[in-house]
Amino acid sequence: MIYFILALILVGAVVAGCVYLYMKREKEQWEGGAAKPKKVVFSSDEISALSDHSDELEYFLTGGAYRGVKKVFLPAQGGRAEIDRVVFSHFGIFVVLIYKKTGHITGAPDHIAWIETELGAPDEKPVEKRFSNPLLQNRKNITALRALTRLPSNAFHPVVLFYGGAQLEDSMPSNIMHAHSFPAYIISKTEKILTDEQLNHAVPLIMELSGKDA
Repeated sequence: MIYFILALILVGAVVAGCVYLYMKREKEQWEGGAAKPKKVVFSSDEISALSDHSDELEYFLTGGAYRGVKKVFLPAQGGRAEIDRVVFSHFGIFVVLIYKKTGHITGAPDHIAWIETELGAPDEKPVEKRFSNPLLQNRKNITALRALTRLPSNAFHPVVLFYGGAQLEDSMPSNIMHAHSFPAYIISKTEKILTDEQLNHAVPLIMELSGKDA
């Protein structure tokens, strides 16, 4: 009887050891292995726009919790669609579009086009410029990324950043923001929704679509 109990203890120890080694390997792959994406890259203009939170952003993007790539290109009808940044974390994958605008931005989530209104001199008429609704564009981007990675919809966080002095309506959704609000926004997501295994599967697939200069 005692030999039977010892055998059970031995088997249990072996199983526990195997589980530990597997989890360690998965953790190492995410934190330092081949699947590890590069540090998020921002242009000098974008760094200036993020200057109020640059230390905070640098800490979180280089500390291991958040990693990313720039310029992810997706096949699209008549060409390709471009995602400015993709940031990976256990708290979700942030799909980021970045716009440099100087005027007043208006638009509804379901409108095909949004409007940037620039005010000139007092005796000049305001100039309106239309641009594609970034929310609709990012919805298509996430649909494509879901098909590629087979991850659920809640794994992705669409984000639109504006810099260059753009004025945003108060009624804009919370994921539409000035660039300086981005660090606080990504760290506000505290629910862990992706495992190491899911990230190790998804990251290389998305990185294959990124620009070579990331």
